[in-house]
Amino acid sequence: MERSHQDDGLYTYAILATVIAVVVVMILALFLRAVNLENLFPGVEEYNHLIAAKQILQGTPMGDVYSRSLWLVTLPVSLAFRFLGFELWAARLVGVIFNVLAIIPLYLVTRKIARPVAILSILLYATSPWMIAVS
Repeated sequence: MERSHQDDGLYTYAILATVIAVVVVMILALFLRAVNLENLFPGVEEYNHLIAAKQILQGTPMGDVYSRSLWLVTLPVSLAFRFLGFELWAARLVGVIFNVLAIIPLYLVTRKIARPVAILSILLYATSPWMIAVS
């Protein structure tokens, strides 16, 4: 059975509406996470990464700095420090960006169940107080 041009238009509209919904949820998630990034003092683990990132930029060899999650946390934070300065909000912005980008694979995985389920799951993820706190 052939698809009509009308079906193609509806399919394109559905994809466009889905992309817009995902982008809107990502913007909402970014806003909820980026507000007041400097409100809390750094925890012990976060403080260790901040010191290690600063040491890397000062030329300390990679083997001599705090190495837990070096590639996933410390190096991206040192990159943020390089471009945005030695600010707590700059270091935390890295986690916020990764947390917001995690919406994309969450949507793609849950879309296999159903699109409404995928949209609901990313909306719940974006607005979850726990996820906002740990990002």
